[in-house]
Amino acid sequence: MTYNPNAYLYKIRNVKTGLELRTKILTILEAAPQTAKETASKLKKTYSSIMRQLHHLRNEKLIDRERQKASYVWYTTGIGQKKLNELI
Repeated sequence: MTYNPNAYLYKIRNVKTGLELRTKILTILEAAPQTAKETASKLKKTYSSIMRQLHHLRNEKLIDRERQKASYVWYTTGIGQKKLNELI
């Protein structure tokens, strides 16, 4: 599996399962902002595992959240490494 360059984090250990899940989360959020619940249902993962990875990504300032009604919508900030195909 090819990992998203932004899935590699500096402040935590990068284990295979975390890298895979963060790559999937970033792919979904790059397409369109989502709530954690929507992301969890799309990936068929628990809400808590998605929230854990979202907070890790937010601590590195790769994603952020915006309050909408009763929940938060998560989106990418555009900060971080670029994919090679984006540079060419």
